[in-house]
Amino acid sequence: MSDNSLNLNKTGLVSVTFRNLSPEGIVDLVQKEHFDAIEWGGDVHVPHGDIARAKKVASITRDAGLQTAAYGSYYRLAVSQENGLPFESVLASAVELGVPVIRVWAGKWGSDVIGEADKAHVLHDALRIAEMAAGVGIKIGLEFHGNTLNDSPSAARELFATLNHTNIFSLWQPLPTLSLEEQDESLSVVLPRLCHLHVYHMLPTAPVEMLPLAGGIKTWKRWFTQVKEAKGAVTGLLEFVRGNSLEQYSADAEALRQIFEK
Repeated sequence: MSDNSLNLNKTGLVSVTFRNLSPEGIVDLVQKEHFDAIEWGGDVHVPHGDIARAKKVASITRDAGLQTAAYGSYYRLAVSQENGLPFESVLASAVELGVPVIRVWAGKWGSDVIGEADKAHVLHDALRIAEMAAGVGIKIGLEFHGNTLNDSPSAARELFATLNHTNIFSLWQPLPTLSLEEQDESLSVVLPRLCHLHVYHMLPTAPVEMLPLAGGIKTWKRWFTQVKEAKGAVTGLLEFVRGNSLEQYSADAEALRQIFEK
């Protein structure tokens, strides 16, 4: 069971921002910018079910005086279990990391195209893993992302009305495919269940173009104020930087501090 209490306005980094770096390199970057926390990714830095790696990463995170904000798993509801990634492996790594929340994806189908049978499977799996995680004091956080059941204001509203479970929460990030009005609305919808924010600034081009976070400070400050007034506390995690540049990372880190009043 996690004893991490992210009860202040905290800043941090999503480790998959720099997949090419070692866990030690990620910790160094976070310390350099005086961030508080890390969301450790389950694809490279803390592979699902690799308990030895999870134990090592938990140790170096604690020794650096940092918190683990979340385990960024790549578990997809109604998909992963059947394709060789049992949630038991994800949960075992999360327990070893000592995380408060596990990030999962709400299936692999967009809310506008999913069939009723697949939707029922996604919902059933969400309730199943929420019960499993609750047993060890860890929350389930559904990624707010395209091609999932949590990909628009209306989809999120329906999803969380259906999944009326006390251990199911939501992450939030501004999907570039949504209008600004839809982004505002989606944040309002998930706000009662919000666990943390993924912070970036991008254009909805193909492929998506990352922009310096400084250009999004005004909008992010408005979103952060909305979250803070409703919840009193939030963790903002920098995710992705333009060109995977360390120089851009430092500039975006300064922008993140401005947004979160650090």
